[in-house]
Amino acid sequence: MNRSLSILGAAASTLIASSVFAAHPQAAAAPSNTAAFKATETLVTAAEPDTGLSTLYSNFSKDAAAVYDCCTGWSVAGPAVFDGVAYDIGMPFTPRFDGIAKRIKLAAGYTYGPDIAVVSLRADENGLPGAVLKKFDISDIPQFGLCCERVSGDLGKGVLLSAGTQYWVVMSTKKKTPDADIAWNATVTASPTPIAYARDGVWFPDVGRASAFKVLGVRAESN
Repeated sequence: MNRSLSILGAAASTLIASSVFAAHPQAAAAPSNTAAFKATETLVTAAEPDTGLSTLYSNFSKDAAAVYDCCTGWSVAGPAVFDGVAYDIGMPFTPRFDGIAKRIKLAAGYTYGPDIAVVSLRADENGLPGAVLKKFDISDIPQFGLCCERVSGDLGKGVLLSAGTQYWVVMSTKKKTPDADIAWNATVTASPTPIAYARDGVWFPDVGRASAFKVLGVRAESN
């Protein structure tokens, strides 16, 4: 079942893949999942007090003027937002080295309803998000279209990840907030990449712009 591209503050809509891609009205036009997007405001890199942690994976841009796309992103929505179906979004990643994941940072903004969501780190199951390895709630999510705060959550004692193995970061809404609509901001890279979306918990493969996130941790001790 195809979904349409939601353009906040505009009446137009464009067919996009099988999920919902939200665009802030600041964007000059609704981008496709392969279209480049350049922000019209100056982006400021937020401070990241991650002392003692190393980057296992990141798709944030190193360009301080465009850390991520401030104004477009995949919509993570409760069942009251669209057609009675909850939509989750999953992004795959492969760690750079064997390590213990301690923290996940994401670029996200709320577009409607409560500014609360759930982030989970998951194993891979046949190329789709699988078993939940760790999860945490995020709240006080900034308004979509503003830049450049990043929301984050800690993974307690951490999760051991293996280099060369695919894992997933998933964003979902909470059952108690069916009217929540959170945009997971896209990266500044326009190239399409494998992603996944879920309708009421059932996962489907897709291809589109990746959402921006970072996984931090410490190197695993070698025997």
